[in-house]
Amino acid sequence: MGSQFLLMILHYWKIQLSTWRLVKDDRCPVIKKLHIVCLHKYGKSNSVIATTVGRSRSAVQRIAANFKSSGTKDAKPKTGRPRKTLPRQDRIMIRMSLKDRFKSATEISHEFGYTSDVNVSRKTVSRRLQVSELLAHAPAKKPLISKKNQRARLHFCN
Repeated sequence: MGSQFLLMILHYWKIQLSTWRLVKDDRCPVIKKLHIVCLHKYGKSNSVIATTVGRSRSAVQRIAANFKSSGTKDAKPKTGRPRKTLPRQDRIMIRMSLKDRFKSATEISHEFGYTSDVNVSRKTVSRRLQVSELLAHAPAKKPLISKKNQRARLHFCN
């Protein structure tokens, strides 16, 4: 079936296209999900739909059940603890690190706590910096060279 036919069927059943976000899904392309839902609405069995579309019967069954329960082809959003920082705040942390490359994650977390309303831990800062491929630790400290050693090194070089 062509995409025009699928859109015609969607219009016929008054399914709003706004519920069909055109997002790339690794498991099943959007057009195949549209095809599955349309054939399911048309009254075809899961086995017939699976052979027509080229997906497994269980995948067809899952997509049809998702559509029947939620009215959309997308899977339910995953649960989990929400992030403490927003993407904008992550960028601010990265900018703090890039501004002074010698700052440790602890120093960045303290400074970030002063400048924003969000208090984050050292580990959170470390994770955000690692995502952007930055190091989240203080560099090795080297002892300062005394005036006597500076003169001795210059004398050695000449």
